[in-house]
Amino acid sequence: MGSSPSSAPSTDQVPRRTVPLASTTAAVPRPVFVPSTDVTLPLAFLIAGLASLMLAIGLLGLHPESLVQYHYHQVTIALVHLVVLGFLMSVVMGATYQLVPVVLECQLYSPRLARWHLPIHLISVAGMVVSFWTWDMKNLGHFASGLVFGALLFVWNLGRTLHRSRRTNAVSVGIGFSLLWLLAVLGMGIAITAAKSTYELVDQPGLNPLLLWPLARLQQLGAWVATFDAMAVMHAHAHLGILGVFVSITMAVAYRLVPMFLVSEVQHPRRALASLLCVHAGVPLIVLTIATKSPWKPLAALPIAVGFALYAWELAAILAARRRLVIDWALRAFLVSQASLAPAFLLGLALSWPGVQLTEFTGGLEGVYGTLAILAIPALAILGMLHKILPFLVWYGAYSRHLGTARTPAVHEMYSPFALFVCIGAFLVGLGLLCIARLQGSLLTAQFGVGTLAVSMLALTLNCVLVLRHLVSPVLRPIEPLPSRAPAPTPTPARS
Repeated sequence: MGSSPSSAPSTDQVPRRTVPLASTTAAVPRPVFVPSTDVTLPLAFLIAGLASLMLAIGLLGLHPESLVQYHYHQVTIALVHLVVLGFLMSVVMGATYQLVPVVLECQLYSPRLARWHLPIHLISVAGMVVSFWTWDMKNLGHFASGLVFGALLFVWNLGRTLHRSRRTNAVSVGIGFSLLWLLAVLGMGIAITAAKSTYELVDQPGLNPLLLWPLARLQQLGAWVATFDAMAVMHAHAHLGILGVFVSITMAVAYRLVPMFLVSEVQHPRRALASLLCVHAGVPLIVLTIATKSPWKPLAALPIAVGFALYAWELAAILAARRRLVIDWALRAFLVSQASLAPAFLLGLALSWPGVQLTEFTGGLEGVYGTLAILAIPALAILGMLHKILPFLVWYGAYSRHLGTARTPAVHEMYSPFALFVCIGAFLVGLGLLCIARLQGSLLTAQFGVGTLAVSMLALTLNCVLVLRHLVSPVLRPIEPLPSRAPAPTPTPARS
C-alpha cells in the first residue's frame, strides 16, 4: 500500500525522538530543540567574514612585502585586524548566534539585539581597518568604541542565553569564558589606542564636563599603559585575543561538533571540562607575564600545555570511538588545525625562553608563530567547519519547511567535494609558503604563497555560490510512493 507525504511540521511544534522498534524497554520521548528557520543573520555574518578574508588576501597580493617585514607596521597591523576582526570574529559571531541555541537547546535571548549588532560590527571593523592603514589613532578610537559596544550586545545576548539554558558542561563553560576574554581583549585594545592618542580638548577652556571627564580618564589610562613596553603590550593583546577567544571557543565547540559529525560522543566529560579550565587558567598568566616582559613566561604557559594535552587526549578518544569511519576533507582540515596547536605552542615556548634576543632569525620565527596562530589554527578550523555550517544553515533555511512534502538534497550534495579538496589543499600549501617566505625574507616566495591562497579562495567562492544558490532556486523533487506489496500467496494444502 503506497504512503502519502505528511505535512510539514510547524516551527512551534516540538518534534520528539521515537523509540526504535527493536527496543524492549519503555522510554519517555524527550523533546528535541528546533532552531529558528530564519538564518539571514548568521548568513550575513558568515558572508561578511568570507568577504573580509578574500579582501585581505587580495590586499596581500598588492602588498606582499608586509609578509616578510617585521610585523609592527601599519599595513601589517591593518591586514591582521582585517583577518582577525573581519574574518575570524565575524564568522565566530555568526556561527555562535545559530549554534549556541542549538547546542544549549534553548532560544536565543534577543534576536533583535543580534540584528542591531550586525551593522554596528561591520561599520566598526571597516573603520578600524582604514584607521590602522592610515595610522589615524583618533578615528581608530572612535570605531573601536563602536566595536566594543557591538561586542557588549553580543556578550549580553549570549550570556543571557547561557543563563537561560542552565547547562553546565564543557561547551557552556568554554563559551562563557571566551565571552569574558572577548570583553577583556577589546578593553585592552581601547587602552592601547588611548596610549597612542593625543588629548588637545582636555586643555581647552570651557569644555563640557560630560565630555571632559571621560577624556581625562582616557588620558590617564593611556598614560598608565605607556609605562609598559609598547611591543610587549601589543604581543599580550594578541595572545589574549587568539588564545583567550578564538582558540578556546574552537576547543569548546569542538566537543559538540566533532562527535556530531563523526557519530561519536565525548568519552570523558570531566577531562573535556578540565582541558578548557586549564587553558582559561593560563590565559591571564601568560598575558600578564608577556605584558611585563617577565622571565616566568614558560612557567605561566604550563597550565595551557596541560589543557592542550587533555584536549588532544579527549579528541583522540572521540576519534577512536567514532562510528563513521570515513573522515571528509572538511573535518580533516579542522583536525589538522587543532594538531597545529602543538608546533605553535612549542615555537611560542622557545621564543619566550629567558635570554632569547630579537635578531633577524628570531624575528622570522615570530612571523611564523603569528602565521600559525592566526591562519593555521582558527582560520583553517573555520574553513573546514564552514563547509559543514554554511550548507546546514542554507539547507535549514531553504528546505526545512518542505520536510515530508518533497524530496530535498542532502547537505553534502550542495557543494563540490573537489572544490573543497582544492580549497583546503591550496590553503595548506599557501600557508607553508608564507612560513618559508617569512623565515627566508623572500618576496618571491611570499608572492607564490599569496597566489596559492588566492586559488584556495576561488575554490571556496565556488562552493559558497553552489550552496547559496539553493536559497534562490531550491531543488525540490516529488516524493515517490513506496511500491505496493503483493499479498502473500495462500499456501496450497498438499495432496495425500
